[in-house]
Amino acid sequence: MANLNLPASRVRVSEASDWRSAVTLCLSLLKEEGFVEQRYIDKVVESIASGKGLYMALGEGILLAHSRPEDGACKTGLSLVVLKNPIALGDNDSGKSIQLIFGLSAVDTHSHQELMSEFAKVLLQSSVRESLKSAPDVEAALSVLVTT
Repeated sequence: MANLNLPASRVRVSEASDWRSAVTLCLSLLKEEGFVEQRYIDKVVESIASGKGLYMALGEGILLAHSRPEDGACKTGLSLVVLKNPIALGDNDSGKSIQLIFGLSAVDTHSHQELMSEFAKVLLQSSVRESLKSAPDVEAALSVLVTT
């Protein structure tokens, strides 16, 4: 069983008009609890907008929105936004769409290794990915993660 330590306060099931609002929502969940500063969110959005941050798209409709610790990470943690409908990633036609956005904050290059190991356990299971994408609400999304 994976342990992502994701409380309901850092999970949302939502609609988004574009990738900027979706990524901002996801990282704002971290900001609200003191995990990141606003400049961290700005850096992630800037990186994706420039095209350099498209590496954050992990495939299968998953985005791991993150930046470097020095960009405003205060604590190590994770957030999740499940989009009811996939949206295109980037301002140019990258051909990538996203539906699950995980926000990651890490205070250094080592502190998040255990969290990433647990994250990988979740993402490697196609049934978990698909169940998350169809989760109608936060409780259902958390239920999927708890039973993983």
